[in-house]
Amino acid sequence: MSKLRVLIADDEQPARNKMKRLLGKINTVEVVAVAENGLEALEKIHNEKPDLVFLDIEMPGMNGLEVAENIDLDEMPSVVFATAYSEHAIKAFEVNAIDYLLKPFNEERLRATVDKV
Repeated sequence: MSKLRVLIADDEQPARNKMKRLLGKINTVEVVAVAENGLEALEKIHNEKPDLVFLDIEMPGMNGLEVAENIDLDEMPSVVFATAYSEHAIKAFEVNAIDYLLKPFNEERLRATVDKV
């Protein structure tokens, strides 16, 4: 079985590092790109064509919801929002999110999300 190709987009370095570290413990996942803002995330999504995208909501340039709305690929990646803001959950599912991780989340919760994908 091939690994899930993952992109992480978060404007906070500690959050990116934690996500990358936790995903590194899951042997069915390969992190192929990391982005620091929404515009960079959208560009890397189009270049790397990941299977799964973890998006923070509050990011400079373009927020995570806008990124999800502007992904225009023949094979759309699964989108999971990882954010500290619970009030965006309904909108996240309106843009077809697979899951919504509320920070701080743990390894078990992240594994459950990856298993869902």
